[in-house]
Amino acid sequence: MKRMFMGGGAIVGITAFLMVSCIPEGDRKLGIPYRAQNSFNYCAAATILMWRLYDGLPEVSQSTIFNWMGGVGCSTQPNIAAAVNYFTNTRDAYWDYGNGTKYREMAARQITAFDRQTPSIVAYQRNHAAVVNGGSWHVEGQYRVWDNIYLHDPDPAAGKNLYLAAGDWIYAFCPPGAAFCDQIISDGATWDWQVHYSNYGDSVKIYGWDKDFGGPRVY
Repeated sequence: MKRMFMGGGAIVGITAFLMVSCIPEGDRKLGIPYRAQNSFNYCAAATILMWRLYDGLPEVSQSTIFNWMGGVGCSTQPNIAAAVNYFTNTRDAYWDYGNGTKYREMAARQITAFDRQTPSIVAYQRNHAAVVNGGSWHVEGQYRVWDNIYLHDPDPAAGKNLYLAAGDWIYAFCPPGAAFCDQIISDGATWDWQVHYSNYGDSVKIYGWDKDFGGPRVY
């Protein structure tokens, strides 16, 4: 496998992302219950538990989830997707991966999942897992401009509903030029992400960038 989720430290200097959606203008959180990871290498188990609780199922221990995934100190992405399908009411989670040339498409699927009120487990800070719990956006003409996300980071030093502003979330999640980016999302919630993407194309705007995608970052 290219990457493995292990756990990780608090966020340092991250600000956020924006992407396309058909959801109305405004600010919304999914209301995913937050759980901090119980151990350094339990970040994936904690995110799966948050997804489970959001689906209305009773709490189980993070160690139960961790051990189900193999209990070997870290977990591969396919194991995480399989655990989502086993421990939650979602039965079609899969490992969505790409590289820095695919960040628009991956972000569009992430936003489509949120539009369908479905969690997504995202990898950032190289091998740390967290859950997207919401975001805010506004409309500029024909475009939905994503302003920020709210991230449930299981690292207790970062915490729940972490506000990440538009420009730097792409750098935290899937920066242009990155060799590998990944997330765990529901196929049923995102199967038609291309419709959202085709509505807005590559002209989606990211605050903190010059000339949309492709220009130098500006502050």
